[in-house]
Amino acid sequence: MKSNQLPARVRRLDSLRRCVVPASIAVALLATTAVLFGADKSDGGASPYVTTCGEWLCLSLNVEEAQATIHKSPVGVYYAYDPSKPDTIAIQVRYPPGLVAPEAVRNRAELARKRAIAAAALRGWDLWLQLDVQASEE
Repeated sequence: MKSNQLPARVRRLDSLRRCVVPASIAVALLATTAVLFGADKSDGGASPYVTTCGEWLCLSLNVEEAQATIHKSPVGVYYAYDPSKPDTIAIQVRYPPGLVAPEAVRNRAELARKRAIAAAALRGWDLWLQLDVQASEE
């Protein structure tokens, strides 16, 4: 049977197959090339960023702190991570001068320290965690 004697539907499928198969191969080669040769680039967002445990813990604690103390206290607590000290989380307690009793600042610092220890313990990170608590006026 000659190709012009085939039903129209079969001829369309055959011509479609002739276009789709080479196009699929070309796309697969292009994608493979992009993955293989683009994987080493670290600029321009070409490689994914993975947070450290310390960064993740600070982010989580700052969110919890913001939710727990919004509009309730003039004393602010901020958790900070320094990559040069990967096992240390700095707890910064900030307060307005003259408006807060020193005992209230110490209590907030202790509460922040306990919150950080509890959050680290939930993730199994309490064995390496070191805390550096600092209080200062705003």
